[in-house]
Amino acid sequence: MFDEVRPKYALHAAALGIRDGASVVVVSRAGPVPAPAAVASTRRAPAAPDDCRAPAATPPAPAEEPGRAPQPPAASRASAPAPAAPAAATVAPGGPEAGSSLTLAELCEESGLTASDVAALETFGLIETVSVAGATYYDDDAVTVAKLAAELGRYGIEPRHLRVYRNAVDREVGLVEQVVMPLLRQRNPAARQRAVDAAAELTRLGEGLRASLLRRELRRQLGT
Repeated sequence: MFDEVRPKYALHAAALGIRDGASVVVVSRAGPVPAPAAVASTRRAPAAPDDCRAPAATPPAPAEEPGRAPQPPAASRASAPAPAAPAAATVAPGGPEAGSSLTLAELCEESGLTASDVAALETFGLIETVSVAGATYYDDDAVTVAKLAAELGRYGIEPRHLRVYRNAVDREVGLVEQVVMPLLRQRNPAARQRAVDAAAELTRLGEGLRASLLRRELRRQLGT
């Protein structure tokens, strides 16, 4: 029976182009029907509701340094107003400097000298003026010299006679300069301070020496 069917099958296979040993394909009038392939499941798992989702992680707050005051949030710091700058000190224009507070009229009233006496003291270098904004003022040293000159004037000593004191001061200043100038050449604050201290000490010693010599000479002249 199989021998009878085989020739018929071979004729149909030859007509369909199927060789011996090839897989048998079911052919229909509508064409070959492919075998159903396995379809991979592409469905995604349903998303969890919003209320079931894990909350987002919050970054940890920075650790506070020991002994340091807690800092306000960045938003508070940005919105806080900047402190106002202190108001600059107002200086009255044309006012005298420190220690230069007397005008010529005030100096004459304070010392009892006339304007011509003050001018004579300026001529011999015993009084110096300070100019501020075009106005002339006299400092504390000028007031002291004017008062002493007024007291000496009671004994008939005029401003021109006081040049000897000025000349003596110039020579004494030259002696002090010889001591302090090496310190001033070092150009550092410590050396400058030593120069200032040395000048003050030399001034004190010079005053004492001058007073002692003057007393000695006066005792000799007076025979006391």
